[in-house]
Amino acid sequence: MKLFVVERYGANDAGIKDDSVQKQRLDSLLKKAQKRKETAENAIISEQQQEQEESVKKKKKRKSQVSESVEAEKPTEQEEQQKDDEDGLEQRKKATAEVSQDPEGFTVIGRDQFKRVKEVKGVAPKWLLHPTVISVNMKNLDANVDDVLDLAPVLKQTLKTENVQKMFPVQRDIIPWILKEFKFSLTGYWPRDLCVSAPTGSGKTLAFVLPLVQILLGRPLLEVKALVVLPVQDLAKQVFSVFQTYSKGTNVKVALAVGQGQIENEQRQLVRKDACGNFHSLAHIVVTTPGRLVHHLRVTEGLDFSKLRFLVVDEADRVMDSAQSDWLFHLEKHIAKSGSSKAEFDTPSPLFMENNLKLSLIY
Repeated sequence: MKLFVVERYGANDAGIKDDSVQKQRLDSLLKKAQKRKETAENAIISEQQQEQEESVKKKKKRKSQVSESVEAEKPTEQEEQQKDDEDGLEQRKKATAEVSQDPEGFTVIGRDQFKRVKEVKGVAPKWLLHPTVISVNMKNLDANVDDVLDLAPVLKQTLKTENVQKMFPVQRDIIPWILKEFKFSLTGYWPRDLCVSAPTGSGKTLAFVLPLVQILLGRPLLEVKALVVLPVQDLAKQVFSVFQTYSKGTNVKVALAVGQGQIENEQRQLVRKDACGNFHSLAHIVVTTPGRLVHHLRVTEGLDFSKLRFLVVDEADRVMDSAQSDWLFHLEKHIAKSGSSKAEFDTPSPLFMENNLKLSLIY
């Protein structure tokens, strides 16, 4: 069955009329339109004349009633003028209503009254409309390293070794929050996600490096628990260097996959194959870029993100701009394939920004 049928005719086909016939039809339509317009105008004029006659009759009738009634008060000229104005207003309303009726077969343009369209306001989530505002005063740093009670002693010592005596506001507020949310998640509840908007140099990197290193302290089993994605190689190297500094002297292993060297060297840092043919992860934390991540997901045998617990998207606006690699889709697909038999659920939740910590409950 065809949805649309288009008929085409040549210049000599019978379906095309000559110019004279078309002109006659056009003249006929114009005459009809003019006639209908004149009829409508005549009807309006006659209606106005009839209403004026009725108005005169009403005035005469009122005058006769006043003269016959001795006790009735004589209406003032102001009252009569007000009454006449009301009658005139009523006549104009009737005339307007009559004119507004379109002649049969034609639409009169220009008399439509349009209502103002209400502005549609976008609905943003509550956490975005009402965020927690952190101080940006870098001169008044009142939080010492020792004041962060939840921070592990080994990390406090490393901070002092690196000459870090004060915590920036974003570090002071976020580090305890992440550690508290992780402890709360151990009771069986999903941890909440965190979105931080802060200028460059405000200490965001340490704000997620220190909690991740502390959470992964003392984990004897090597599994990829945290994935840190950055937009470019230089930033990934800087973050990797910070992870190396604060994981020194601990069992936390960090791997870098940015694509500057041969992929075989990176694969040897990510996975190991034993004599029985089984693959084992060699890092707790992987720092990478979107393009290199997709490449490893496709070619690196034995790479397993099914136990992923934390997804950190640093410089998120720039990372999401590089969506041509579709890294988030490939990561979710890889987790669903490699971890379907190990995770608590058959299919993990989508890796959207609001539930990117919900990949695995097995720890």
